[in-house]
Amino acid sequence: MNRYRSLKDIEKEKYRLQLERELAYYKLSHFVRNAKNNWNPENLIQNSIGNLVCRFVKKIIRNKKEV
Repeated sequence: MNRYRSLKDIEKEKYRLQLERELAYYKLSHFVRNAKNNWNPENLIQNSIGNLVCRFVKKIIRNKKEV
């Protein structure tokens, strides 16, 4: 773990990590939305598994955002 020189550096790092989490959540949301709009019957099973995985990842991101 990096040593920070001041409280300001710690706050900057926390803010940077928060922005990274929000960006990841935003990208994942758009990916899921596009996947739902562009589905076809052949990939129904793959889509349902993908949705379960995406919900799980979103839940993890939200939980980390709260901490």
